[in-house]
Amino acid sequence: MAPLPPQPTIFMTYEGWVVGNLVDTTGRVSDTLARSPSIALMTDGGFREVDRDEVLMVIPPDSSARPELHIAKRCVPVTVDVSETMSVSGLCHVLPGATVWDTWQRSASGFAPLTDAVIGFPDGTTETAEVVLVSRHAAGAGLRSF
Repeated sequence: MAPLPPQPTIFMTYEGWVVGNLVDTTGRVSDTLARSPSIALMTDGGFREVDRDEVLMVIPPDSSARPELHIAKRCVPVTVDVSETMSVSGLCHVLPGATVWDTWQRSASGFAPLTDAVIGFPDGTTETAEVVLVSRHAAGAGLRSF
């Protein structure tokens, strides 16, 4: 049986949605975001580079859990206004003694992961994702924890 093609990564930018497969596939999507100011991907339209500072939110492909990367954290429900019309709700994983805001400010990639995410669209519909990486710049004005 042939291997399945890689799942695409979905980026929400200031200009709209970009869907493609990362060219640099070593490590996690968050590792790629931390290493480079631009992200290279293959889209249906061909090769494209996306400036990391233009990205508001990333929906990485589903991945298998890597136990060696897990650190005991507490889950805090949060909602982030990603744009004037979109929001993401999910669980922010916070180190003991830290706040949600600490987690956002200390992210090496500039993106903080939310798990069990629900993305709210302008038309009132929602989509779910295992993980959504939200730009801390996008979240600056609209991060709410519960």
